[in-house]
Amino acid sequence: IPKLAIELPAFEIQDVVLLIGSQPRYEQPMLAHRLRRAANRGTRLLRINARQTDERITFEMDELVHPEKIIPTLLAVIHQVNHGLDFDLPAEVAALVKKAKPGNAEKAIAAALLEGNKRQIIIGNQIEYHPQGGVIRSLARLLSDMLQAGYSYLTDGPNALGGWQAGALPHRTHEGAVEMPGLN
Repeated sequence: IPKLAIELPAFEIQDVVLLIGSQPRYEQPMLAHRLRRAANRGTRLLRINARQTDERITFEMDELVHPEKIIPTLLAVIHQVNHGLDFDLPAEVAALVKKAKPGNAEKAIAAALLEGNKRQIIIGNQIEYHPQGGVIRSLARLLSDMLQAGYSYLTDGPNALGGWQAGALPHRTHEGAVEMPGLN
């Protein structure tokens, strides 16, 4: 279900926030305002993005990658984070992570994530339209589990979130619970 892991004001007191495929200034302006205030107070803001945008937010690291490189970049970050944590990865992911070759950017992102205590990972609108968006969301969720970080998923505008919360999607009830699963 698309939602924020914490209340908006709590973003201001996080140690590290990683945005993946997100343009908060355009997607969620109130979140962008909170992130800008957080950065001014010392929160380390990191972003893996396929588009260069003027966010008016100071990112410690703003890694611009081709959309096809988002998954390899995430795998490399997971590889580096796992190097520091020795998390028990699912077998199918472990094989991919083992092949990942972290560069300087991925190492810096992983180091920043490992240093913080209050961490958030935010999936943005770009991932909603990515051909492998489900894989990216799964990898981001895995990374948040590894780091015991919050996992937030931004929707394509407030109406999309309202649809989820109201149960206006097929086979869904209030708050997105599955009412009657499909046959496939």
